[in-house]
Amino acid sequence: SDLNVILYYSVLPNVVFTNPQSFLNIVTEIITRVVYNKDSKDPLFSRAQNEGIISVKLIEWLKLDFPQAYKLSMFEATELITLLLHLGVVSKCNSEYFMPSLLKGLDT
Repeated sequence: SDLNVILYYSVLPNVVFTNPQSFLNIVTEIITRVVYNKDSKDPLFSRAQNEGIISVKLIEWLKLDFPQAYKLSMFEATELITLLLHLGVVSKCNSEYFMPSLLKGLDT
């Protein structure tokens, strides 16, 4: 018998996660696209790469391929930010968000 995990967060009343791995994949995709993008001269990327600062505009610009289930439930970039805030992955910094996992480690 297969068991599934269903996650519901009250901060997103219209979204139910039937596959939590998909959400983790989205967060991983954000980090990967920002950290390993060496070609973009866009200030949104440089702030993310140098200061760990992201915005809803950056997430929308990344054109993340949300799973079809999220598209059907209207899972938008703003909702992703809301959930990241709720889970403590990002913190609010004026009108943008600080995501420490984007920062480079110290060279030892």
